[in-house]
Amino acid sequence: MKKLYYLGLLICIYIMSCKEEKFGPTIEEGSTPAMISNVSTENMPGGARITYNVPADPNLLYVEAEYIASNGQLANVRASHYTNTLTIEGLGSTNDKEIKLYSVGKNEKRSEPIVTVIHPLTPPVIEVFNSLDLKEDFGGISINFVNEHKANIAIIVTTKNDLGDEVVADIHYTSREGGRFALRGYPSDPRDFSVQIRDKWENFSNKLDTTVTPIYEMEMNKAKFREVKLPTDALQWSNIPMTNLWSNSLVGGSAVSNRGTAWYRTANGSGIPHHFTFELGVTAKLSRYIQHQRGVISEPELVYNAGNPRYWEVWGATHPDPSGSWEGWTKLLDCTSIKPSGQPLTQNSDEDVAYALAGEEFEFPFDAPPVRYIRIKILGTWGLTDFMHIGELTFFGEVVN
Repeated sequence: MKKLYYLGLLICIYIMSCKEEKFGPTIEEGSTPAMISNVSTENMPGGARITYNVPADPNLLYVEAEYIASNGQLANVRASHYTNTLTIEGLGSTNDKEIKLYSVGKNEKRSEPIVTVIHPLTPPVIEVFNSLDLKEDFGGISINFVNEHKANIAIIVTTKNDLGDEVVADIHYTSREGGRFALRGYPSDPRDFSVQIRDKWENFSNKLDTTVTPIYEMEMNKAKFREVKLPTDALQWSNIPMTNLWSNSLVGGSAVSNRGTAWYRTANGSGIPHHFTFELGVTAKLSRYIQHQRGVISEPELVYNAGNPRYWEVWGATHPDPSGSWEGWTKLLDCTSIKPSGQPLTQNSDEDVAYALAGEEFEFPFDAPPVRYIRIKILGTWGLTDFMHIGELTFFGEVVN
């Protein structure tokens, strides 16, 4: 029995020692991987793409680039041994940048560095800044920009508050190739604005300062709006009234019960093109208007979809022909709904949603005549439907009568 006991004990010790044994390729503790070779660079805006030959060394785990970033901190970029390319990005200037390239082994040993110098092209944060065009606008300032490389940027606009302190008035986030936006709500007095660009690596451009005098405007009083039914106008769908277009509500309701809806819809089969008419209640020289799509709050599947207009015209008149003809009407605007991301139907980015929720803004020409009646002519919808629906309309300008 004692022999069996000692034999069992020896077997247990042997099994335990086997569990502690490590299997796998053996890398000498002090060995370093072979260096990369044949390094070449392709300069890009704010960085460069670096290619090289990968050594046939089983010890190689990855290639590491080391450099001083724009913020003065040491930065690293790694690329697997399965690829022969790594990319440096996020540099905020065109200054030459020294890059040290290391081969790193499975034992985390680094080779001696290969040093290369890149010559970054103008980074987007500077390109966008150089493209800025600031102009006085109705109630504030408009900002035009070009973002050729569709970089993720923030356009920071500051102005002074009543105490004379500079404060952030707006931060416009975008990755669009270019565009325009405006800040409103300021009196028609000279006002200082500053605009600066920031990218996702916290690189900042210089500040562009300007002084503008906002052009006077007021919001048209929606309580005075009324529906006009002319013989050639499209019929409404079910019992949803046109007054929903100026209800000051974007919350949709049940399309089954038609109760609580905050949108207007023309009837199925209205065809393309078709139009509808309403009165402002005053004669006004219009400056701009904002159109909200149906669904921006409670029906997201309809945004940039279904009967939301994509192409349309806005016409104005002071005394429309009661027959419904186009006699006496003047075309004021050609309008196109823009989807910032350009993605297919039902695929909306965060920027798409934010843009639609803010409402799409359209400016009337300065030489447009004063009007009292508005006719909107639908030329096409996002869902290619033969009807249309809109959530809300808001008009701005100056009352002349």
